[in-house]
Amino acid sequence: MTAYRKKLKEIYDREAKTYDLTREIFEKGHFAFRERKLIAENLPKGSKVLIVGCGTGRHSKFLINSLKCEIVNVDLSPEMLKIARAKARAKGEYIVATAEELPFRNEVFDAIICSRAFYLFEDKSRFLRRAYSCLKEKGLVLVSTFSKGLRITKLLIAARLLSPDPQSYPYNASELAYMLSQAGFDRIETRCIVLYTNGISKFLPKFILALISRLEDHLLDGRWVMAIGRKAKDTK
Repeated sequence: MTAYRKKLKEIYDREAKTYDLTREIFEKGHFAFRERKLIAENLPKGSKVLIVGCGTGRHSKFLINSLKCEIVNVDLSPEMLKIARAKARAKGEYIVATAEELPFRNEVFDAIICSRAFYLFEDKSRFLRRAYSCLKEKGLVLVSTFSKGLRITKLLIAARLLSPDPQSYPYNASELAYMLSQAGFDRIETRCIVLYTNGISKFLPKFILALISRLEDHLLDGRWVMAIGRKAKDTK
């Protein structure tokens, strides 16, 4: 394990017990609703799914109970995995590993999900190539992450109404899609998850949230974006 990954492991081992308290909007709020909606629209029920950078298991119960998936959870933090295991009542597998060195045979999974962890990976291209190898033919990769692609997002950051979190993050939806294509994925599409992430959804009337969600349904980029790629059909 590299020095960077060791440091990351130490950080998330320390944060594990308080992690959910500071990130409730990603598990129970508008973001969680939107992300799970996109997952459900693309992922067939009963799929065998690998969750990379699973953290405290934000999506595990949803995938198990609602989509009847068989899940394998990977994270570099043993302490985060302990919480994830408890949330899902130990259903599924829980493995300590890095995204770049996924310890699986080729063509094992129907889908690989990476939610909100991609920007942390030391070698993002290596992860995508490894994910491609681990997927069955026509398998899906779903990556959700930060984006600064929208002009309004850039303006809000400049006005300090949104955090640039993280400051050096360079990607937008089209660049993320390009990274997937370089790893071999095709039929790539991008979808807006949400236009904002500052927790204001709990203060907005339901009809306003409905209008925002309808707008988000038609956007290809946002404050958070999901890129969906498919493993190319074997033509041999």
